[in-house]
Amino acid sequence: MEDMVYYAKRFSNFKESSDRPMIKKYKTVYLLLGILVMTGFYKSVIHLVCPELSFYPAKLIEEALQAITVIAFISWKKLWGNVGVLTKVNRKSILFMLPIIIVSFMPMVSQRLKTDQLVEIVMIAVISLLIGFSEEMSCRGVLLQELKHLGKASSIITSSVIFGCLHMLNLLKGVDIGSTIIQIIFAVGFGLTMAIVRYETSFILPQILVHALWDFNSKISDDTNLSARLELLIWLSLVIVVLWGIFLYIRKRRDRLI
Repeated sequence: MEDMVYYAKRFSNFKESSDRPMIKKYKTVYLLLGILVMTGFYKSVIHLVCPELSFYPAKLIEEALQAITVIAFISWKKLWGNVGVLTKVNRKSILFMLPIIIVSFMPMVSQRLKTDQLVEIVMIAVISLLIGFSEEMSCRGVLLQELKHLGKASSIITSSVIFGCLHMLNLLKGVDIGSTIIQIIFAVGFGLTMAIVRYETSFILPQILVHALWDFNSKISDDTNLSARLELLIWLSLVIVVLWGIFLYIRKRRDRLI
């Protein structure tokens, strides 16, 4: 009986000691994901508080609040030295993003803009920059850094999948399930490239700018009543980004660079 009590205590102590490091190790990740989920409700809150706001001002406030939240989190956890804003850039590695930069202009082939109002165009540009900042600082800044103990390959895959899954928050913003699934798949492929570049260059500003460029070109282009050819080009651009991310990952794994 005494032996059973002894081993029960040993098992209990082992379980407690193994759980605590695990919880502590991922504490920042859990906190970040919880905060990002919380920001998914910003749109509803803004609409509730200021229902008279038009789309672009409301979107601008939403993305500004999310960026402020990310800045506050990084400052609170004292992570500015780890998220890639204080390091030198490896220009060669930035070329990995060139295919994404090129195909980001495919929506522009419609030669139609959603608006010709300068104020609205500026707001779309600022909104895109805020999105690029918030998502890259969160996922390729904080998240990738906090998962690095898994190894390069695993942290790249894990952070990219989490980045894709975070787009399920778009359901809270009224996006339909079909479009959300497409966004998730695209985001995983996009995330693979951004994460690989983050490891290669240790600098996050280029990813923020490319992310913002992609969002701007998508948001400024009028995608209503597109011809079959133009719609095919836009779908092709999404496929290229996903395949490029997978190709980069496989090549790096083959060369044992990740």
